[in-house]
Amino acid sequence: MYLGIDEIREPDGRLIDAAVVMRRLPSDRQVSTLMAGGADVATELTRTAHVLAAFHSKASRSPEIDRVATVDGLAARWEADLDEWDPLIQRVLGMPARDRERTLVRRYLEARAGLLERRIAGGHIVDGHGDLRADSIFCLADRPRLIDCLEFDANLRFGDELADVAFLAMDLEGMARPDLARHFVRAYARFAGWTAPPGLLHFYMAQRALVRSKVAPSVAGLAMNSAIGTAPARGAALASAMLGTICWARLSQAAACSATNSACHDERVSRLAATTPSDTGARDHA
Repeated sequence: MYLGIDEIREPDGRLIDAAVVMRRLPSDRQVSTLMAGGADVATELTRTAHVLAAFHSKASRSPEIDRVATVDGLAARWEADLDEWDPLIQRVLGMPARDRERTLVRRYLEARAGLLERRIAGGHIVDGHGDLRADSIFCLADRPRLIDCLEFDANLRFGDELADVAFLAMDLEGMARPDLARHFVRAYARFAGWTAPPGLLHFYMAQRALVRSKVAPSVAGLAMNSAIGTAPARGAALASAMLGTICWARLSQAAACSATNSACHDERVSRLAATTPSDTGARDHA
């Protein structure tokens, strides 16, 4: 965890070097490690939701940041991600290029332009975390630490608060724990004080799944032209395909919401958030 920069000076005060000061966090307290060991992380996810909601309440907001969450801004980001994803599914996964995701994205954005404008007007577009996964959360005694905020491109951090929520929810779902994903979303909604529009949650979970599907082979060291028969390549291809399936499923659900009056769905989510038992472990402040 990054703490700051320490200056190294000569006795006369002359600066000769600088060092990055970091703190090593215990790997056995990562949410992903705890889950792999069978630990119950529901309380830690509730505490994480509280920390994230507090972080979002203080995060930077500006017209520049808002632009990424407009219809045009979201369409451009999806197009860029899909343009990078198409060669992946063709060369690595052996699947033909397809336009079905693009069609559903356009359908959703056209139907939900008003909702997106209300999210901007309501101050929900922030300079967020950008890469919130189970690997990024360390459950310490005083409070969870959320690390590895996306640094290399600030524009990729900009977005709806719900996008950060969706990233972790998607990651939990990909780890075969949709129950924990729902728990986290409800906890965040309670602390943030607003209801997550279901269709928009599906939409952002789909977008995050697409990003992870695109990145998975690179993380495993799999180049576009690598042999698919190697164990790392097979594992990366499987992870990428699974995330691609989550993307399609969530996009389909988002499109279904956009085709109906979702007020009843919003009310249902609000009731779930309101009736989730309080957790004293979540009282820690960011």
